[in-house]
Amino acid sequence: MSGVIPPYYPPDFTLPPLLGTPPVRTEPAPMDGVVPERFHGTSNHPEYVHLGEGRWLLAAESRMDCVMVLEGETLRVVEPRLVRAAPLARIRPDLEFKPSTRTALT
Repeated sequence: MSGVIPPYYPPDFTLPPLLGTPPVRTEPAPMDGVVPERFHGTSNHPEYVHLGEGRWLLAAESRMDCVMVLEGETLRVVEPRLVRAAPLARIRPDLEFKPSTRTALT
């Protein structure tokens, strides 16, 4: 192993399965430090949110076991305990996450 991190190549959002991904749905946190049901816990891989009309946001940082907070067109990754009553990106219950589709949030 060389210890060199390989270059990152973003996915092609114009191809299936990402082409048909619906826009993100958000839900307010019920109270400070509490995330809504079915929230999306982040991974240490690059993650995107589809805003609709072909616009995608890449989370500025990759952090394991955090949540995404969408404020307008700004995407923040925060620890659940630091969540304040604000909209959160969450996964669609019927979506199966696989490495090739982990960016498919609704």
